[in-house]
Amino acid sequence: MQKRAEMTIEVLVALTIGLFVLGFSIYGFSTNWNMLGGKVCLLGGCDSNVEAIQNKCKLACLENDNETYCDKEIKLKLNDNEVVIGTCNDLSKKTIQGVNIEICPGLCKKIE
Repeated sequence: MQKRAEMTIEVLVALTIGLFVLGFSIYGFSTNWNMLGGKVCLLGGCDSNVEAIQNKCKLACLENDNETYCDKEIKLKLNDNEVVIGTCNDLSKKTIQGVNIEICPGLCKKIE
């Protein structure tokens, strides 16, 4: 009896599927999954900075940082196409869906 390596059709199908999944994964991670319309937010693939701005404004309020909270303009990126520009104080007074920047009472008083 002669032994030889034979590949069955199941092994060939499994290898083909495995190579396809590997190639798709490499391409997806290298393009931040933009081929899916930018709907998948993995490893910083999305442009929204709402959480970072909320934390920045909250920290400025807690530290009584008048310059950062009241004077410094920031760009709030809601998604790939929508940007709102204003100070933390301005943004805290606006109603923006999905954004909750707390009002910091007594910090931005105008000096006359």
